[in-house]
Amino acid sequence: MLSIGYDGAIVTNLIDTEQYTDVIPGNSSTAYIPARAGRFGRYLTYYPVTTWEPDELKSGTKYIFESSLYRLAEDSGENLQWVGRFEVKDPSSLEKTVSLYAKDLTNALVKSNIAE
Repeated sequence: MLSIGYDGAIVTNLIDTEQYTDVIPGNSSTAYIPARAGRFGRYLTYYPVTTWEPDELKSGTKYIFESSLYRLAEDSGENLQWVGRFEVKDPSSLEKTVSLYAKDLTNALVKSNIAE
């Protein structure tokens, strides 16, 4: 690999799978409805009418991956340079999952000042 210009390698392993349940909170909205009040409907007032949407539960499988960056230089004593863990929830397609994982991995490496 060094002969073709690569000086590092990233190895990714599946560490664990877990079941998860996320609670997505519901919403509430208030509308004010006009109504006549008083004797002979002399006054106009507004009554609040509030509606609530229930919470939504989303369940699925979470995959936990660990990526390790190794230096390939032969003269180095310590080859392991970086380790990171990532979670992927309910992957729907391989292409989309790999693309998002690569983006998260690149962002983590840049944030750690590993890749510039």
